Amino acid sequence: MSDNLVRDIHDVVASSPDPVEASVRLPGTTARELLAMRRDVLRKLGLRPGMSVAEIGCGVGLLGVTIAVSAGRYVGLDFAPRAVSVANERLRAAGVDDRARALCVDVLSIAEEDL
Repeated sequence: MSDNLVRDIHDVVASSPDPVEASVRLPGTTARELLAMRRDVLRKLGLRPGMSVAEIGCGVGLLGVTIAVSAGRYVGLDFAPRAVSVANERLRAAGVDDRARALCVDVLSIAEEDL
């Protein structure tokens, strides 16, 4: 265990085959609700060809993969290393790893000049 319990929890569940558990959504969240969430995010983003998107708190890529498929470039940031690894695996499986990736970065701890 590290000094960050939230990070540890995210990493423990990241490899779960259940997308609800892996993405730390509320228990009982249905596949239909996940689909509605993805559609709602895409609608709100209004992605156009060539757009770049940075997502802070990408987790296992539940939204990130959907965004990356439509975006010109995608970068997901998360502080949980195992979750980032799973997100990158999902981006590769979706065939977008040439223009999309997840990075392990704790944006709350990074110095302002490094942002």
